[in-house]
Amino acid sequence: MSDFSIIIEQLRGTLKLDGMAEACYDVSKMPVHMRPGLEALLARMIETEIRHRDDARTQKLLKAAKLPIKAHVEDVICSAERNLTRDKWDALSDCSFVRRVRMRSLQVPRERESRMRSLSWRIRLAPSG
Repeated sequence: MSDFSIIIEQLRGTLKLDGMAEACYDVSKMPVHMRPGLEALLARMIETEIRHRDDARTQKLLKAAKLPIKAHVEDVICSAERNLTRDKWDALSDCSFVRRVRMRSLQVPRERESRMRSLSWRIRLAPSG
């Protein structure tokens, strides 16, 4: 049994790091002179593990959602009559707007709170009449 197969077995079995085991297996199939260095190998293994976990979480959530229709981002029809271009759809489908909204929602209450404080000071300082 080679060193790679022992490592892969430990990653899959004992540690339950299937993504890292997949990356290690892929590297083991490369010719020795084409294998990445230590830093690149670790980065590749970690990236593969993160992607594997994200995919597993997504599959679990999709299964739990029990969606009636199986739809894919690539299946959306983009046309001028729908006022939707492929570029616009690609920008929407990466969900970066969700992160921007989350960041705004974290910042807005603080801004609103400071505005409310300044407004309350103005009301207190205003002459009664």
